[in-house]
Amino acid sequence: MPSGWKEKAEKLVQLLKLRERPIAIKFLEKLSDIDTIAKIRKDDSILTTCQRFMQARVFGRTVAVTAYNTVPGCSFLMGLAPVPENLKDGSMTTGMWCEKQEDARERFSTFPIIPYGRHEALVLSPLDRDYIDPEIILVYGNPQQIGLLINGYQWKPYNLVKSIVTGGSSCAISVGNCYLTKEPSLAIPDYAEMRYAHAYEDELEIAFQATDLDRILTGLEEISKKGMRYPIPVYGAEVSTYQGMPESYKENIEKQLKEQGRSTRS
Repeated sequence: MPSGWKEKAEKLVQLLKLRERPIAIKFLEKLSDIDTIAKIRKDDSILTTCQRFMQARVFGRTVAVTAYNTVPGCSFLMGLAPVPENLKDGSMTTGMWCEKQEDARERFSTFPIIPYGRHEALVLSPLDRDYIDPEIILVYGNPQQIGLLINGYQWKPYNLVKSIVTGGSSCAISVGNCYLTKEPSLAIPDYAEMRYAHAYEDELEIAFQATDLDRILTGLEEISKKGMRYPIPVYGAEVSTYQGMPESYKENIEKQLKEQGRSTRS
């Protein structure tokens, strides 16, 4: 049985003051494995993957994503169906996202797509429900919150966090890319996620391996001790930031001013 995720989820929400719950994501090898998940909501309505994300993070539902309840334009991104040929060759999206077919084909080739055949379903559940042991965790937040989450991840050891912008399919950029690289993946909610799943205009999303959560929590606690916590206190565009700088930064400023024959009061 899953255990410990509730406390960790609550700690993450408390440290970042997240508006909504982090999402636990688990890949199931067989459709029949869905029946082993506690309190899962079975729904055959054909929706987008990002709509299911919204159901989990806002409505608090535990839901399955399969090839049978997901629109064809989404299911293949999560490895639940083969890639449609008219998407692969760009003909489906020519005149919509790109003027020419060769550009539409090139655009599609950049998408991080989970290989087909590895699993038959995904389960999404609020992390604090502790219903599943997640492989990936998906978090939505404003730029301050996501930036601090990344700072926490980078506390020890430091690793570069990358983001790609394909121009669409934010579920693939966050969850798909994280699945493929085993590294955190930052995404801007795309047009479809804002239109169909009501992603907020001030949000970013980041997916990371569930095994990285302890590292992130430890890092957030450590940087919080240095005063780097949410909400970030602001100085304003016309106020000297000197008093708000860490001591090591002040030393560099003082050295620079001394070389210029000035002081911090000038």
